[in-house]
Amino acid sequence: MDTKGLVATLCICTTVVVSSALLSGAGHGAPAAAGNAEREAPAHGPISVAGGPPCPCPGDSNCDGVVNFNDIITTLANFLVVCCPAGMACDDGDPCTIGDTCIAGQGCGGVPMNCDDFNPCTDDFCCDGICFHVPRNCDDGDPCTDDQCDQMTGQCVHTPIPGCGGCLTHQDCNDGDPCTNDVCVGGVCTHTPIPGCGPCASDFDCNDGNPCTNDFCQGGVCQHIPIMGCTPCQTASECDDGNPCTVDTCVGGVCQHTPVVCNDNNPCTSDSCVNGMCQFIPLPDNSPCDDGNPCTFSDRCTGGVCQGTPVMCYDGNPCTIDECVNGMCQYTPGPAGSPCDDGNPCTFADVCNGMGGCTGTPYSCDDGNPCTIDVCDGFGGCFNLPAPAGTPCNDGNPCTINDACNGMGGCAGTPIVCPVGTHCANGQCVPDQPPPG
Repeated sequence: MDTKGLVATLCICTTVVVSSALLSGAGHGAPAAAGNAEREAPAHGPISVAGGPPCPCPGDSNCDGVVNFNDIITTLANFLVVCCPAGMACDDGDPCTIGDTCIAGQGCGGVPMNCDDFNPCTDDFCCDGICFHVPRNCDDGDPCTDDQCDQMTGQCVHTPIPGCGGCLTHQDCNDGDPCTNDVCVGGVCTHTPIPGCGPCASDFDCNDGNPCTNDFCQGGVCQHIPIMGCTPCQTASECDDGNPCTVDTCVGGVCQHTPVVCNDNNPCTSDSCVNGMCQFIPLPDNSPCDDGNPCTFSDRCTGGVCQGTPVMCYDGNPCTIDECVNGMCQYTPGPAGSPCDDGNPCTFADVCNGMGGCTGTPYSCDDGNPCTIDVCDGFGGCFNLPAPAGTPCNDGNPCTINDACNGMGGCAGTPIVCPVGTHCANGQCVPDQPPPG
């Protein structure tokens, strides 16, 4: 035995198997007898949850109604289960129930669909999840009675028609013989033999022209089996089922009862037909919905309107157009020249460059002094700090050499020394001019 699997299964389903099936001694049925270790089987078969495999009968591995030691070992060893905790959504496999949930100690169950159209003259039932409302057939086969269903009691009433001896419709003239054409002309039935009609060799020989019978040949004799819920007709007026929430028509000689479709395309209303009128009742606030906008999320109903929270698209770039398209954020470069802020306090007139970038014009802090370091102070102003002493410069005097900054923002050079009788002019030694004499 795979003990690891056994332990894992036991851990997963301790509540369901041990608590419900092994310890309590009571499942869906009552104990077989007081003090008896064996008990009756659950009142239902296997259950399933969310489309998963069926859970076996709790504790009773072979569902024979008796829980013994072998059942317990088999259940624990092979319980590859999908458990069914109380309140969990499940599927009881019956399309004619709604709100299927797990019921503690009982398995999966739902509430039967209510197909009652409150019309006592229809037979209401659910099939494959769809409600059917079949008008009660009160035809007694006598063309001289007015056959109706009493809307108060639901009972068929056959009222003799005074002076009746004829017919009103072709249906009144049906003599049950598939080899005659039965028609009503001027209130008189005529039954014209169909040439060549007689014993059948195939189903094709047995068509009685009535769309509400299944016609086939059996043992050389035609059989005409009425189709349940089918009503033959010639006009739509013969097809009234008494249900104001169906559209009654005659199609191909058969009555069709199409439910009225009530849909306001609002996900926050419950749409239904009541007494022939569509009703659109708002769902409770905060009910989940879908507003059809892929650029919103957490859509909820509020006052009958579906609203979602917009998806925020922001890349922090002032030179892009940020937007949500089909649920995805897109960042498109904005037009060139659009005002922006490049985040640099030492620039001004910042504009977008058309490619998603932002650039500005730097402030000029040049004071014209080669012996200062000119910088922006970060607030739109300038600092003009003294350059280090010895920094080469030009003091503007051609008669000095080796000009250098003095470390205090000034520039000075060493004067050019000229021989006696000469002096510096424009950077060159020239003879002195004799004094005027």
